[in-house]
Amino acid sequence: MFIRSALHTALFLGGLLSTAAWLRSLDTLPWWSFTRSRVHHAASQLTSHDTLFFGSSRFNFGLIPSEFDERMKELGLTTKAFNVSNSGTRTHDISELAQWFAAQRPSTIRHAIIELWDWDPGEVGTNWMTDIRIEAHTLRQLPHRLQSILLLNPTFGARAEKAYFALCHTAVNYLRIGQGPRLVEDWLLSTQGKPPLGAWPVQDGGWKDVVAIAWPATVAEHKAMVANPKPTDDILAHRLTQNVLPVLLPGWNDAAFDQMDRALRAAGIEPIYVTPPQLGNFFQGRGAIPELAKRAIVLDLDDPKAHPELFRRELWYDRSHMNREGAKFFSRYLAEQVHTALAKRPH
Repeated sequence: MFIRSALHTALFLGGLLSTAAWLRSLDTLPWWSFTRSRVHHAASQLTSHDTLFFGSSRFNFGLIPSEFDERMKELGLTTKAFNVSNSGTRTHDISELAQWFAAQRPSTIRHAIIELWDWDPGEVGTNWMTDIRIEAHTLRQLPHRLQSILLLNPTFGARAEKAYFALCHTAVNYLRIGQGPRLVEDWLLSTQGKPPLGAWPVQDGGWKDVVAIAWPATVAEHKAMVANPKPTDDILAHRLTQNVLPVLLPGWNDAAFDQMDRALRAAGIEPIYVTPPQLGNFFQGRGAIPELAKRAIVLDLDDPKAHPELFRRELWYDRSHMNREGAKFFSRYLAEQVHTALAKRPH
């Protein structure tokens, strides 16, 4: 009886895993949430671009590819950038997306400009089993996500809860649970020469105006900052005397960073890491930046002392996101910083 039960279980698991592997082999665009339009545009037009931006809402709302390209051209370098950043993503998600693009072996992509931020896996209990929480939870990310949970959560309870979420999301991703209809629809559309389901046209090189999005949370923070600027002013004043709080120094997942960095370089893409400016002070693991700068191009722009131009209040919508004018200024400012860094690197 035991042998028969074990055999049945083994056959079931073998069939399940084999079917999941087959489904994954059919999934040519394994990004199915609001990330899909940008990913599809960039992936289907890789030969039209040589620079990709990867980041969260700070990049999504803050970097306009056309402004970046224009300033680079003025400085003597021709670029064709596209913003693949997606609001709501965190560093592990950004890493997975960057590695997916590296796996496409894009022959024309020379640089990946990547938001450098902490590896905090985020809240649990929110967005449970939603698309963005699943699509970037691949097997290669799982050990690094678990390591980040250990690094950034001091209590056993928090570690256990977040590890449980990471394991569940990874299992759902690996098995492609619930993705059958999408895969069939994508295949049918491909036979008709049409784009995949949900791959809408992308405007402005992937950039989005934070005002046009009008998220309730960002609108509320914007109104609060306008009504009472003192808390934000106090934070900036403190950062001018002590830019990095001691509690934010540790917690960097170096193994996860190296995995992403190696994958990009192996694909012939030079990564350029950027800490975008913010009016708050939230970057856990910031103490790793000096060491990272020894082996990669790191542009630490989240420093009010070194880059005061970026912290002018008129450029900001809320503490984390720039407005349209801020995005224009930041895009051109970043181009200048990238141009200088590329000129300085050893050839």
